[in-house]
Amino acid sequence: MDNEARARLAATTLVEAAGTDGWVAMQPKIVSWFGRGRSTRKIQRQLAATRKWMLMAAARGAAPDPWAAREVAQVRTAEAREWGKRFADVLSASPGAAADLDLLVEALRACVPEPTSVEDIRGWADF
Repeated sequence: MDNEARARLAATTLVEAAGTDGWVAMQPKIVSWFGRGRSTRKIQRQLAATRKWMLMAAARGAAPDPWAAREVAQVRTAEAREWGKRFADVLSASPGAAADLDLLVEALRACVPEPTSVEDIRGWADF
């Protein structure tokens, strides 16, 4: 897998995991991956913001309003794009980070429930 695809996969997986119960346990691992000798305060704030957005999106998506699903997909896509850039930046600066990112994605996947309907994955094609 090339680093662009790796960054996209990591980003979408992170965004999906952000709204789950397993998120709290995953945060230190994510921060550690991004840290790589740099300050982690900014990444901690970004993770907290993503968590907030995903929890709000989940609450909004639970509404029977058909527009709600579109709004949730837009929020997820926007967050995934930003995280994709962040992952890509680290991968380009630290080529050895790819293997560690693969492990992180596997751990994040364990937090994410399998999609049960088309609505669960709608909107990701735009990312």
